[in-house]
Amino acid sequence: VAAAPAVSQCLGEYVRMRRSMLSRLLDWLLLGMRPGRALLSAFALALASRPAVAAAPAPSSISPLGGGTPSAVSVALVSRALGWANTKGLQMSPQPGVFVHAPLSLTPFPLSATEFERARALAPAFNTLVEAIAADPDWLLEVLDATLASDPFTARLAQVLRDLRTAGGEAQPLHLGIHRSDYMLDEPARADGAGFAAPRLQQIELNTIAASFGCLSAKISGLHTYLCAVAADDVAAVLEPSAAAELAAGARLPPNSALEALPDALAAAHAAYVDQAGLSIGEGTLPVALFVVQPGEGNVADQRMLELALYERHGVQTLRCTLGEIATDAELRNGPSRGGPRPCLYVRGLEVAVAYFRAGYGPDDYLGEAEWGARLTVERSAAIKCPTVSYQLVGTKKVQQVLSEPGVLERFVAHPAEAAAVRATFAGLYSLQTDAEYEHALQLTRDDPEGFVLKPQREGGGNNVYGRAATEKLSGMRAGERKGYILMELIRPRPRQLALARKNEVTLGQAVCELGVYSVFLGGGGQPPLLNEVAGHLLRAKLLGTDEGGVAAGFAVLSSPLLEN
Repeated sequence: VAAAPAVSQCLGEYVRMRRSMLSRLLDWLLLGMRPGRALLSAFALALASRPAVAAAPAPSSISPLGGGTPSAVSVALVSRALGWANTKGLQMSPQPGVFVHAPLSLTPFPLSATEFERARALAPAFNTLVEAIAADPDWLLEVLDATLASDPFTARLAQVLRDLRTAGGEAQPLHLGIHRSDYMLDEPARADGAGFAAPRLQQIELNTIAASFGCLSAKISGLHTYLCAVAADDVAAVLEPSAAAELAAGARLPPNSALEALPDALAAAHAAYVDQAGLSIGEGTLPVALFVVQPGEGNVADQRMLELALYERHGVQTLRCTLGEIATDAELRNGPSRGGPRPCLYVRGLEVAVAYFRAGYGPDDYLGEAEWGARLTVERSAAIKCPTVSYQLVGTKKVQQVLSEPGVLERFVAHPAEAAAVRATFAGLYSLQTDAEYEHALQLTRDDPEGFVLKPQREGGGNNVYGRAATEKLSGMRAGERKGYILMELIRPRPRQLALARKNEVTLGQAVCELGVYSVFLGGGGQPPLLNEVAGHLLRAKLLGTDEGGVAAGFAVLSSPLLEN
């Protein structure tokens, strides 16, 4: 105990100075040499007689890595924001057992109130669209067929669907969808320099598997509500004058229901499964919700919040497993239901009511045949899947592109007004399958080298190719390779000033945002849905010039909307 201060100061001095002498002393100590021990002791005693070494810069220190004026960001604002984030669980885990604040913005991002409400209103329509396409597997597989030769991962997912149909089809008529439709507002600068064009909601993609950050998105909405209440002047100092004026005039920070709506949807699926078995809530040992996760998951706080809310709000217990663990620990057993025996999924002896995938969206999750076998086992079971493999395939970029073709969307959306509203969000999407389509797309990129993005059939961020790089890649593509991609027009959002915090450092600069709207759906079997509603929102912001928009992938930060009128 008496030596502790000296040892602590010694280590602090080592970290600060990084002197080669200390490295040699530590080497001697590790080798057990008496000179090393003696010198280290003398050094520690010398330090004990000196004033304490200055601490490392506090998390509220500002590192102006972007443009703008760092002095516009109050140190008090940074301290409040990061203190709130670490206290309230707005965190990520870069390595097991270590938690840091999630990448976040210190202020909300100005967003058109009209377009925000438009995106929310469309959520149920996208839910029913996913279900309608999944109910037509022949069409789905035919659309994807041309991409499979150049995309082994999507080909393997398609094979799981085919194997499932060969084995007799789905044992569970109900499907749970937790979707997130991602948008940007197309708001280009006017050619005459007089401001920006009116914003138009344009869809980037529809995520049908592992739509993450729902719980953390609700947390950051709470953070910004708190900051705008207790540090309004500091927030206004970061915002552009027009946004600061909107905030002062009472602009709305919309409530975010994700932390309630998402666990409620999982609980509704759990209750439906229990009812199918003829059981009652509170009767005996009930089945669990299985969270299919990645090993070493960095976004574990977001997942754990969902698990805790599911238990605290509904008493549903959860089990976390990787696909590899399911491969060794899962089995199918005949179990009771109102319609007769069904293949129930058991993992580690526990019956599974709902299988919720937060993994399985990319090839890295399938290390070999064992993981693919585990996925097929889950698909064949009577557990309610979120999502089914058919739902996952509906979220591919090729399906998105084909839906934009004349008349295709209308095949699945019965109401003309609803179809028109969905179609209005489609950006320009182009197929690359035939030679004629490829030549047309290539000419488009040559005419506007900065105006397009190449997108493969992948989720998770970091896969797209933008601007001139897309033009170069497209021009050198082989016929087989290009069938695994689509070409999409770039959306031109309006940049706004924002302070972004990552790893305790703050960057002030011009940023753009991406809006995600969560929705939940429980239904299937040709019956009216049990659940179909909007379930919260996510805003991700990134510095201007950053192409990708994933938070977990390291490109963006979490934010929330400040609704402008």
